[in-house]
Amino acid sequence: MFAWKSKMWDKRISGFPPVQLRPAWPLVATIGFLIGQAWITDRMVYSGTKDSITWSAVFTWIQRDWPEVPQMSTSELAERMAASNEGAPLLIDVRLREEYEVSHLPGAIWAESPSQIASVLRGASDRQPVVLYCSVGVRSSKAAAQLMRSGRTNVFNLQGSIFEWANEGRPLTANGRAVHVVHPYNERWGVLLNPQLRAHDLK
Repeated sequence: MFAWKSKMWDKRISGFPPVQLRPAWPLVATIGFLIGQAWITDRMVYSGTKDSITWSAVFTWIQRDWPEVPQMSTSELAERMAASNEGAPLLIDVRLREEYEVSHLPGAIWAESPSQIASVLRGASDRQPVVLYCSVGVRSSKAAAQLMRSGRTNVFNLQGSIFEWANEGRPLTANGRAVHVVHPYNERWGVLLNPQLRAHDLK
């Protein structure tokens, strides 16, 4: 598509100043870029079979979009949770309330929106590590990045989030008791969760 300008009216004839049309190619290029980004992300995450999602693709996506967010492994989080209360991190579950109610990490506080997260942090020490998680780490990495931009330090995303935590056989809780299932988010993303852990009636 070529850039071009045209005078719609001749000032000498109509008395109106000439109107110049701006080039259309910048808008077209922007739309094309956004479509291309969506296609690349879709191809990257849903690699392999048509409906397959891989962990490596998810981690690559997170690193690409939120490179500034530190990632804490599930093993490191487990060690910190088992240590003294002084070094215990503040766990924030940013999933939907219905996901949280099926199961969550022991001691995790539900806070889905930025304002809810800010409310939770008002009573927390600036030195206390804050670890956010969701199903696989996409939503929580985005929330962690927003939190860091607001000035909060010592913020982490739980790499692999609750799916990876549960896949490794680590403890889950709901309503004050131990449970062994996780909300699969939806059928497509649920493939990253071991089949026996999926809350089947919530797919």
